[in-house]
Amino acid sequence: MNLAEAQYPGNPALSCNPGREAAMPNLTWQELYNAAVLEFNLTKLPERVEAACQAIHQYRVQKRTLSTAERNELEEALRALFKLMQRAA
Repeated sequence: MNLAEAQYPGNPALSCNPGREAAMPNLTWQELYNAAVLEFNLTKLPERVEAACQAIHQYRVQKRTLSTAERNELEEALRALFKLMQRAA
């Protein structure tokens, strides 16, 4: 279970499936996050959010050990993505 699912269980608005590849795998999680936050096209928004969520998950897996600041930054980003999807729905 990922952080977003743990904090917001059963909410399909933010689906972060760790088994799927991010739509734009060559970008950093920050770039994908920014693309999601700046996306105005509501039909593209779920794809952007999913890509950002996947990138955050991949970063956490690759990094293994995160500082408190990094952990807080990632949690804040996931919360913002969740709120973005809630407001778009």
